[in-house]
Amino acid sequence: DDLDAVGGTVIVRGTVDGDVNAVGGTVVIAETGVVTGDLTGSAGAVTVEGTVEGAIEVATGAFTLRDSGTIGGDLDIAAGEVVLNGGVGGTATVAAERLRVGSSASVDGDLRHDVGTIVNDGQVAGDVRAVDLGNTEFTGLQFTIPTWLSALYTVLAHLALGAVLL
Repeated sequence: DDLDAVGGTVIVRGTVDGDVNAVGGTVVIAETGVVTGDLTGSAGAVTVEGTVEGAIEVATGAFTLRDSGTIGGDLDIAAGEVVLNGGVGGTATVAAERLRVGSSASVDGDLRHDVGTIVNDGQVAGDVRAVDLGNTEFTGLQFTIPTWLSALYTVLAHLALGAVLL
């Protein structure tokens, strides 16, 4: 089943059989975490220490793929800072201020980037090329708000309005 999560900190320590759509201050796929689908969302910081078997498409302040982290599909990311030390099974498309591809990193596809500063010490099987991503639309960031969250928001808004009127 898919996981839709909204919170200050979202941590996946087990297996999610499906996609993870997360919005939070911090999103972590722990070393023991496995996502069999895709990871999409936005957060102040996203860290992948475990496995995402599908693709990742996120907007974040900082994205880190640790040595133990693997991404089976493509990586599409808009961030302030991106650090790659693990494996990316597809193409990595990165729009960021800073990109560091560490010596333990591997990208099986191309590395397309629109960054201010890049350090590439890793292994990239495809082409490494600068591209203009200024008008690129990251379509996976469409986040569906769960029904219960909409209902909760409505109740809280009515309570706040009632408190103001009193």
